[in-house]
Amino acid sequence: MKTRGQLLIATTQIRDLIQTGRSGLVPYLPKQTFGVGPRDPVSYIRDALAGLTDQIVARSTSTLTFLNDPDLADSLRVDIATASSALRNGEWKAATVLSGSVIEALLLWALQKTHLAIVQSQAIGPKTAIEKWDLADYIDAADKFRCVEPSTIVEARRAQEYRNLIHPGRAIRLGVTCDLGAAHVAIGALDHVINDLRSGKNHSH
Repeated sequence: MKTRGQLLIATTQIRDLIQTGRSGLVPYLPKQTFGVGPRDPVSYIRDALAGLTDQIVARSTSTLTFLNDPDLADSLRVDIATASSALRNGEWKAATVLSGSVIEALLLWALQKTHLAIVQSQAIGPKTAIEKWDLADYIDAADKFRCVEPSTIVEARRAQEYRNLIHPGRAIRLGVTCDLGAAHVAIGALDHVINDLRSGKNHSH
C-alpha cells in the first residue's frame, strides 16, 4: 500500500508538471516528492513499476492447468493473450504466427507426455530429436496418435499453412496474405487444441 500511495502522489505531481508546461510556463522536476520522500517523482514511479511484469494476461485467457507445468502454462498464456490482442488490433500476421507457435508447443507437450517412447522406438517423424520438429510434423504425429479430434487436426493444418506465410517468398509465390480470416482460423484452431487436450483427448491407440 505504501508503494501504491507513493505512485499515486508521484504521478499526480508529474501530471501537474505537464499541465504547467501546457499553460505556457516552464515546468521543472522537483528534487523531492512532496508528501512522499526526498527523491524526485520519477524515481518513485520507477520503483513502483520495477517489480511488475511487462505483459498483462487477461483473466479471460484460457487456463492451461492441465499442463501441470506452471512456468510453461504462464509462458503460453502470455502468447495466447498477445495473439488475442493482436487480433483486436488488426495485426493479422502476429495473431496467426503466435497462435501457430502455441499450437506447436501444446502438441509437443502432448506427444512428450504420453507417446514419446513410441515416437522414439518406431522412428516416427523426422530423424531428429522431437524438440526440433516442425509444426507440420507435430500435427502428423498428433493425428496418428489421436491426441486431438480429427476436426481439430484439419484446423491445425490450415493454421500451419497460414503461419508459413510469415516467409515473404512463400506468401508472394502463393499469392496469399495473412488476413482477418487467417487469424481467426489460427486462433480457432488453437482454442480447439486447448479444449481437446484439457478434456483428455491425449490417449494412446
